[in-house]
Amino acid sequence: MLELSNVKMILFCFGALVLFLQISSSEGQDQNPETGTMTLEPIQQDLGTGVDEERDVMDNCIGASGPRPINGVFSPGRTDFALIDDVNGGFCGVNITKPGIWWMVEGTGDFIRTSSCHAQTDIKVKISAFTGSCDALTCVTGTDEPDFECPILRKENDLSEWETLATALNFQTVLGQQYYILVQQADDTRGVVWLHFRPPLIPKNDNCADAIGPIPRDLIRISSTSVDASISYVPQGYCGGDGVPSLYPGTWFQGEFLLLYYFQ
Repeated sequence: MLELSNVKMILFCFGALVLFLQISSSEGQDQNPETGTMTLEPIQQDLGTGVDEERDVMDNCIGASGPRPINGVFSPGRTDFALIDDVNGGFCGVNITKPGIWWMVEGTGDFIRTSSCHAQTDIKVKISAFTGSCDALTCVTGTDEPDFECPILRKENDLSEWETLATALNFQTVLGQQYYILVQQADDTRGVVWLHFRPPLIPKNDNCADAIGPIPRDLIRISSTSVDASISYVPQGYCGGDGVPSLYPGTWFQGEFLLLYYFQ
């Protein structure tokens, strides 16, 4: 039989343990004074620009988000309160005429691909890449072309052509050099943009000068891919009639004639 004093000691320790667990589980929670129930505090997601000074920094080059990793991890921003940037005479691959926000990455010595392909991106954007410094920016390239590798945000236009809300840009970099990425609204619609950076897998026969071949007529299959390929702009945009427009990424092969193979 346990002595009474030992029983009291056991009950005291048990009560103290229960009280400690209750206090620990309530940390990070708010109590509703009317119902007495506990509710978790919502996680505040920083979307880059907003209504206060801290969140508006991405509106300027000097407040660019980064340096961002080149590993495909997305980071958010929004153009709700952004202004139009007065840089490079108003052009870098695309016209700089709409409100934009900024990211920053460090050059790898190779191409870097950036894309807005994220489920929470809700506006179409155009992207420009600069190097140098924020007070002396030099344009590298820019585009408003779709990210044809994006498996989400797909839509169809009036011509039944494949389109997407996502935009992607490949740009060449110098190792260790800073690159500033301006992301503008494509039109007057303000909203949220999620952006990531990664090394692209550009096909070796992405350009006509690098066409694979000459290909023998012996039914040998040539392995190739259009993943991360660019759009090849042939003269007048057509070859073979109005039914074969050069609207999509393609790769090149050489036989007795040059063949551009693209995916729609």
